[in-house]
Amino acid sequence: MPKKIKSRINRLFCLKLLLTIAVTITTIGIRHLGGLQWLEWLAVDLLFKLQPSEGMDRRIVLVGETEEDIQAFKSAQISDRTMAQLLTRIEQQEPIAVGVDFFRDQPVGEGREQLLELFETNPNFYGVGKQTGDRENPLFAPVAPPPINQSQITEVAVQPDSDGVLRRMFLFPQTKPPALPNLGLVLAYEYLAKQGIYPEPAEQGWLQLNQATFWPFRNSSGPYTQIDDGSYQIFLNWRNVEFEFVSISDVLSGHIKPSIFKDKLVIIGSYASSKKDYFFTPFSRTLSSSPELMFGMEVQAQLASVIISNALGERPLIKFWEELEINIGLVVFGIIICFCLNEFFLQWKLLTVFLLTTSTIIAILSYSLFILGIWIPIIPTLILLWSLGIIMAIFDYEWQQKRQKDKILALNERLKKKIDERQIYRDYAVLLTPFEESLTETLQYISNSKYLISTEEEILTEKINQFVSNPKHKIKIDQSVSQLTIYYQQIMEKIEYISQKTAIYFPTLDSLASLTYKESNLPQGLVEIQSLIDEIISSIRRVIYNEYGVDLLDLITLKVTPASTFIRETHKLLIIFNRIFDDIFLSHQIEEKEYPLMKFWF
Repeated sequence: MPKKIKSRINRLFCLKLLLTIAVTITTIGIRHLGGLQWLEWLAVDLLFKLQPSEGMDRRIVLVGETEEDIQAFKSAQISDRTMAQLLTRIEQQEPIAVGVDFFRDQPVGEGREQLLELFETNPNFYGVGKQTGDRENPLFAPVAPPPINQSQITEVAVQPDSDGVLRRMFLFPQTKPPALPNLGLVLAYEYLAKQGIYPEPAEQGWLQLNQATFWPFRNSSGPYTQIDDGSYQIFLNWRNVEFEFVSISDVLSGHIKPSIFKDKLVIIGSYASSKKDYFFTPFSRTLSSSPELMFGMEVQAQLASVIISNALGERPLIKFWEELEINIGLVVFGIIICFCLNEFFLQWKLLTVFLLTTSTIIAILSYSLFILGIWIPIIPTLILLWSLGIIMAIFDYEWQQKRQKDKILALNERLKKKIDERQIYRDYAVLLTPFEESLTETLQYISNSKYLISTEEEILTEKINQFVSNPKHKIKIDQSVSQLTIYYQQIMEKIEYISQKTAIYFPTLDSLASLTYKESNLPQGLVEIQSLIDEIISSIRRVIYNEYGVDLLDLITLKVTPASTFIRETHKLLIIFNRIFDDIFLSHQIEEKEYPLMKFWF
């Protein structure tokens, strides 16, 4: 490969590499500022939606208050007496633990003492309160727990993301004493205790259950860049499972299986849309219908199910890349893509196939790793891939257009140069005509003279031979010797005279062509041609004299008629005269380094 082409290719690739780094840094910057956070949340939700169904998790049973129950009880709130009856029927089947996801800070109807007595006699019954919230906003104000044992009080606070979707879950909504655990976490404790698994402090005091360490969620990890990471919260690896459900009316009426609650976790809560105890989750997004909401009791069931599955090794925790790892990964990926895209210079179809194929591979790899509990930054990766693909395609096109434009400009310069050269030749032909006419006349005279001399010399020789060969002419020879000698001498003198007048020894004028513009100090602008010719002759005269010691004015005389002729392009005339002198001296030389004497008028 020629060095010039190789250098151009290396320069092109270096520019592409710098462009790749710039695009990668821009992508990282936009992501760091939260510009891609919403898209990354959508991608996470889609990955959860695409997970295969895990069927029914029979470790948890939901007992919900439906719209029919509200109509049957003629109240949106279940009285303490009814709640006590419900707990009694559930307790009879010996569940592992029961969580009541209703705020009972105030008495509701009759039966308060009976309800509190049940909590006191069953330490595996848990009530809920709400420590966190906005006291000035009634909808989000903290709610006191029921007056039960402190160890039976749990939290149900949640913190949806800014798009309203619940992805993270609190283990301890408030870490300052008295720190209350989440209801789902406490129920998971109860189930795992039956399996001989108890909470242990892990590194830095974080929760560990069996081999699962529940590292707290931190901002700038995974799909989050601008989010509140306070308290002890985790990113929940939501399960695509269903839970067995029965209504409160069914339990009270006995329309349930005899052992439905046996050795199960039971969560009692609202299952009525009018109570508005529901949330958007990663499973809520659908393309064909309205979003599917998840009730608060189901959210607590999800938390308990996930923690149990993590502790038993049935399901991994989600592991996020840290921000530094994400940034390094994007830089490495961008450089690799740059090398790949460099092979598709102006090959639009192959480039499109490459981008689509690579996107598919990234999507499949991201999904496969997500099933294994590993999250990779799919959105920044795809954005970087397509950004580089489109930008590189535009860059290659513009680069090719620039090369073609440069070629056109170079071609125009060559054409312009040829046009200028042809113009010079035309000017040269016009100016050379009077030189050739005068030179032809002089050379013709020289040729004729030489011919005459040669002819007379041959006649004389012939006559001498005739006289010598014929004895009869011997006397005439003697008589004519003096006359012939005089005639011969006259001829020789004539030859010598013509030779002296018509020829002069002069070295070749190849150096005339070396006279550059820099060596000539020619006037610029509109100049009288006679003055210009004098300047040119002066310049040429100096060169000839310096190199050969001969004065050009002894050989040539140039006159312009009329003398008032003007010319503007002085350097063209210099080139013309150089060519004229070269042609005259080189094409009409009599012998090597011998040129005719010239005297021209034009």
